[in-house]
Amino acid sequence: MQVYHGAGQPWDSHSNLLDSHRRLASESDGPLAALLADLFNADALKDTLVIWGEWAGRRRSNCPLSKPGRDHHNDGFTIWMAGGA
Repeated sequence: MQVYHGAGQPWDSHSNLLDSHRRLASESDGPLAALLADLFNADALKDTLVIWGEWAGRRRSNCPLSKPGRDHHNDGFTIWMAGGA
C-alpha cells in the first residue's frame, strides 16, 4: 500500500522551507505515530515494513535567506524505515 500526504507535491518546498515543513510535519506526525503504535500493538510491526521517503533529494538553494528552500539533488535522499524484523 502507498499513502500520500497532501495534494500535488506539498513537500516540494523550494522556498519557505521551515514554515512549510513544520506545518506538514505537524499534520503527519500524529497519524504516523498512530499507525506504528497500532501495528506494534497488533503484533504486526514485525511482519510489516513501513517506509517513509521523498521523491527527490535536496541540496542548498539560491532562495533568499528570508524564505530558505531546497533544490533537487540526484544523490541525496531522506528515508526512514520501521518494523520489518
